[in-house]
Amino acid sequence: MIRLIVFMGVLAGTGLIAAPTNAGVLTVRDVLAPVSETTLKNHADQQLTLCLRMRQSTVVGLPVWRKPQSYVLAENGCQSTQVSEISLRNRQAATRAGLIVTEVSEVPRLGLQHAAAGFWGWLIVLLPAFALLRWRRQKRSQTARFGALQRDFTT
Repeated sequence: MIRLIVFMGVLAGTGLIAAPTNAGVLTVRDVLAPVSETTLKNHADQQLTLCLRMRQSTVVGLPVWRKPQSYVLAENGCQSTQVSEISLRNRQAATRAGLIVTEVSEVPRLGLQHAAAGFWGWLIVLLPAFALLRWRRQKRSQTARFGALQRDFTT
């Protein structure tokens, strides 16, 4: 188990698990995820996608929290920085008119995929902690057994 902790430290040290250089210990930013294709186009005749805007918190680059904010329309499959808010009334009207392909909930919710992507940083933190606790418990029980053996031999 101690090897796992050392391995995670090596990964963090090599930059495979690292925060961007401009990030602090705790960063909060908006993230977009595609929800549904639409037949809507912008003024430049580019296809728009209905996206879920989420507020994501990261600690040292590891995502630890995501909260759904709103639905927006964005270009390039939600890869654009230019987004347009879409109200509940306009979203419902677009769905009825067939402009939005998939029916979406009125209140933005995280799907399983978005939730897993937003909280996996906890695994990196908690798994080594549990491994360390287990290792320490095993060491204590071994020490207690060894102490009992010593008492048996001395008496």
